[in-house]
Amino acid sequence: MWTVASRLHDHDRTGATFGTREEFELAARNCFENPASLVWGNETAEQARARFAGGVLAVLEEHPEGNLAVVAHGTVNTLFLAQYEDIDVLDFWCSLGLPSF
Repeated sequence: MWTVASRLHDHDRTGATFGTREEFELAARNCFENPASLVWGNETAEQARARFAGGVLAVLEEHPEGNLAVVAHGTVNTLFLAQYEDIDVLDFWCSLGLPSF
C-alpha cells in the first residue's frame, strides 16, 4: 500500500529559473551555504528541512510499526540527512543519481 503524505515535497522552487547545469548547481550551492536565507525559490533551506522533518515524523506517528519507505526529492532528502549525519551537503546532493535510493 502507498499514500501521498503532505509536507514531503521537495524544496519549493516554484517560479525559479533553472538555467544551465552550472547555474542550477550554483543556485543549489547558495541554498546549502545560506540555509536561513531565501536565496532560491519560495522557502529557505531551513524551512524546507523543517517542513520535511515534520512530515516524516507525522508519517512515523501514523505508522508506528513495520517498515516504511519515504520517497522524496534530492534537496530535502539531503537537508534532512544533514541534520543527522556529518556530510558535505553539496557533495552528497551532487552524488545523487536519477533515481537514487
